[in-house]
Amino acid sequence: MNPPSEQLKDLRKRLGLTTRDIAEFSHKIAEANGLPEFAISTAWLTQIENSESVPSVFKLYSLSVIYRIRFSDLLALYGVDLANIGRDAAGIGLPRQTGLYKTQIFQSDGVGTSAHDSARATTSLLDNLDGSGGYIPALVLRQLDLKNFVYGFIGTEDDFLSPLVRPGSFVQIDPRQNAIPPTIWRTEFDRPIYFVSTPDRYVSAWCEIAGDDILLLPHPLSNANVLKYKYRNEIEIVGRVVGVAMRIGTPLMATDRYK
Repeated sequence: MNPPSEQLKDLRKRLGLTTRDIAEFSHKIAEANGLPEFAISTAWLTQIENSESVPSVFKLYSLSVIYRIRFSDLLALYGVDLANIGRDAAGIGLPRQTGLYKTQIFQSDGVGTSAHDSARATTSLLDNLDGSGGYIPALVLRQLDLKNFVYGFIGTEDDFLSPLVRPGSFVQIDPRQNAIPPTIWRTEFDRPIYFVSTPDRYVSAWCEIAGDDILLLPHPLSNANVLKYKYRNEIEIVGRVVGVAMRIGTPLMATDRYK
């Protein structure tokens, strides 16, 4: 693994941000919180990216916000794994008593915990995935082309294009393709899919222009109805879906092996 300094520099460059950009964004965070400790200077960031210096929790928080990465993932770069809290608490033999040392539940701050199940039911852009800032795990972020594409999550209750695009899928969106041109397609796999922002939700759909209206068409095997909006006034085409990552089967549970 590369040292934390190089990983931070790599994350910044992948997002196409300069040290000056980071400084400007961090000062806005500092102003919003009324704490100058959140502010990052270009000189400080250059030092952190080129040395073994460890940032304070305030500045690490600012980087977490700007890079849209979970704070816990940045802590992990420096050897602090929040998943080990329970293990370490048990390992040092804390006394069993009420108050400070009583049993508690430590929930992950990432997507997938029960706290976010309601938010995951609806389709959203990845930067609003879990309804609380949408921080992307660092391992995933390094695989994404955030300069040229945006990413979306198909809600766990959104079957608009199922089974072609199943609920719970991640989609890659090309924002440069944000118009609906006449196209010729032979199968449903060739037909362009667009990620659309409607007045009340996001929808991943086939689209047709009918006069001044746009029709959002569901898959024939889904339970969804055709949606109709004013093309220029009521909706926004985020872009064309150019990639899909989805599960195509239910994982086999250990107890299922003996059925």
